[in-house]
Amino acid sequence: MARVSVNRLIASAVTALLLGGCGLFSGKTSSGPEPAPLPQIEQTVVIEKLWSEDTGNGAGGQYLKLRPVLGADAIYAADYDGRVSAYALDSGKRLWRTRIRENITGATGFGGASVFVGTLKGHVYAFDSDSGEQSWKTALSSEILAPPVSDGAVVVAKSTDGKLFGLDAADGEKIWLYQRTVPTLSLRGTSAPVIFQNVVLSGFASGKLTANDLATGRILWEISVAYPSGRSEIDRLVDVDTSPLIADAILYTAAYQGQVNAISLRSGRRVWTRKVSTYEDMAADGRYLYIVDNESRVRALDMQTGEPAWTQDALLGRRLTGPAMIGQYIAVADYKGYVHLLEPSEGKLVGRVKLSGGGALATPVSDSEHLYLFTSKGKLTALGLK
Repeated sequence: MARVSVNRLIASAVTALLLGGCGLFSGKTSSGPEPAPLPQIEQTVVIEKLWSEDTGNGAGGQYLKLRPVLGADAIYAADYDGRVSAYALDSGKRLWRTRIRENITGATGFGGASVFVGTLKGHVYAFDSDSGEQSWKTALSSEILAPPVSDGAVVVAKSTDGKLFGLDAADGEKIWLYQRTVPTLSLRGTSAPVIFQNVVLSGFASGKLTANDLATGRILWEISVAYPSGRSEIDRLVDVDTSPLIADAILYTAAYQGQVNAISLRSGRRVWTRKVSTYEDMAADGRYLYIVDNESRVRALDMQTGEPAWTQDALLGRRLTGPAMIGQYIAVADYKGYVHLLEPSEGKLVGRVKLSGGGALATPVSDSEHLYLFTSKGKLTALGLK
């Protein structure tokens, strides 16, 4: 989530209290370290643009992480103004486009043969992934900031008032509801739930991560990813805005002003913890867990022990996205539209490319060999290693 200035945070908190709201709704500000100048590097790896397409108005000037999603042969994207589109992976050719009369704030989800988005008004829409025809629309309780997810039978969507919904993927009917209390003050954003072996894993603004049965919503277990501390509401922010990451039967979680946790899915016990504050999604390559902290340092932690391997701070303050893998390299994008490549053993910067269409807010999407980046102004670009 965006770093928020103290003055705006307090003002927004007062507004939220007066209105009886639960969350903080504020945009990105310039608090935090000043952006580092673009570092000089020796470019030993070339990353090239394969294709680029305009999808619409992007985030529409809002702080929204509208992330595209990969299907079998297509990539799907949505913009704030209600456009949902499909593009061929190999060429970028637009396959279809539809538009709803709502602002999209949670995008984009895929499962079975459907594409899903969530809206400012709290609706979930489903579209046929081949034709773009709208399948159904379901009203939830409040704004949806994370993409709905699905295994093809159940769609899971999370609203900003702390509710997690299970919907029938065929018609959008509500199957179950799970709810947690939302703190008075929270960052603007929610992490996307993750479905793993008939279990829904989801983080909340209270610093909790829960496991729910996918079919019924029944709570299986919960764990504290972070613990609120400090005197002020600002100090006590511990939002889990990072989506859970699963690798080799280990669940990795993280929180703002919290810690990174490695949890065994077999025993439910913590394997290790490491103090790092982040609100971006993470990436892993089997050896290291890669994290961008809330000041835009790129960090690598040993996946088995949590021990720090390296920290790259040459991009400090450049408002980096979360990391994604392309080949053996780590890629991050910044607020000026640069994509940076880091090699995995020491974190050295080895490549860079400048994209048009504004900076990036959402973590790039990867299919291992290619990277797909959606900018704040709606440009969808495919990248590859030369």
